[in-house]
Amino acid sequence: MQASEFGIDIPHLTSAMAAAMLFNDKRDEEAMKLQHMIREDGVSAFIRERMGIPNEHPVHQNVIASYQELRGRKESTILT
Repeated sequence: MQASEFGIDIPHLTSAMAAAMLFNDKRDEEAMKLQHMIREDGVSAFIRERMGIPNEHPVHQNVIASYQELRGRKESTILT
């Protein structure tokens, strides 16, 4: 958040955050908890409540955009 506030572009960091939110390995108990929280409360609530990034902060929206993009790529890979 500080980097963003100083005008530093952080696309790789937001992509890494989004990728971590997509980690879904049934053998990993923490990953299962994370996926449950996202399913129950939604991506935005997870970012706000678990990552501490307020809805109005630009990083919040960038993480959501990265999450949606990566999720779309993952789903299209599964379908092909």
